[in-house]
Amino acid sequence: MSRSRPLTGFAPIPAGWFVMGSAAGQPDEAPVHRVWVDAFELAVDPVTRAEAAAGARGRMPPRVALGASPLFTVGRY
Repeated sequence: MSRSRPLTGFAPIPAGWFVMGSAAGQPDEAPVHRVWVDAFELAVDPVTRAEAAAGARGRMPPRVALGASPLFTVGRY
């Protein structure tokens, strides 16, 4: 699959603590707690569902509709 424009790269996200959870949300969101996240890079460009499926080499679950809409979440399959 070809893209209509080239990828611009990745943005570095530094390691650090962040607060996760909710005291006012669903029961499975509690408790509010601090979590350490190692440094990582985040793609600057959005990825479409079709591009993700092509990169996943058939590992996408069948319930994921392909197309030009953005891929909002990524899970482990």
